[in-house]
Amino acid sequence: MIRSSVFKKLSALTFLSCAIITSGHAVAGSKVTQTVTANPTYIFGNLADARNSADTMQMLEILDYGTYVYISGVMISGSMAGCMTTNAVAMEQLRNARSDSQVRANISSGTCNNVYVANSSRHAPKNP
Repeated sequence: MIRSSVFKKLSALTFLSCAIITSGHAVAGSKVTQTVTANPTYIFGNLADARNSADTMQMLEILDYGTYVYISGVMISGSMAGCMTTNAVAMEQLRNARSDSQVRANISSGTCNNVYVANSSRHAPKNP
């Protein structure tokens, strides 16, 4: 009985160790490419991917006017959208976006809601 209990614990520990090691290798170095999505309900994309895209249409920008921040995006199809926020938390998030950040904002009557900014190594850096 003691032998069985020790075996179960060692098996569980071995499995857990392998899972942790494997998951680290599976994620390490992974990259996400995100084209710009811009429509009447949300804007989503990666600043560096928009800049690095082979087409001449995609664009994603964050414009800081001090008292408000404006986000605009243009998809490869030419569809465009924009929104603004005066929400202090959202403005701080957008001000902390980097040149390779992923940005998302829901749009309601021209106002940005649920602003999301991701600064991550998973997002490609801008090309030189």
